Amino acid sequence: MSQNAQAPFLFTVTSANTLTITFARSVSVLASGGTATIVNAVSQTMTIPSATTLELSADTGNTLSQLVITATSTAFVVMIGGNGTLV
Repeated sequence: MSQNAQAPFLFTVTSANTLTITFARSVSVLASGGTATIVNAVSQTMTIPSATTLELSADTGNTLSQLVITATSTAFVVMIGGNGTLV
């Protein structure tokens, strides 16, 4: 199971998956074995290499409206607040 049912804020994204996160307070993405790509709601793209972590936090009183995360190998994602859909 890609999403940990006991901790729904933890996701493992493989090359077959797309993770869409909406209205999160913060998101941390660790790329493992390949690159991870994060696209935000206005189609700005961030790509991080293997063994790199990217942390995104909303300003006080705001939320990250949408992030779409894919990976060439595996990415580990920790989300605080919001909703995550892994397909």
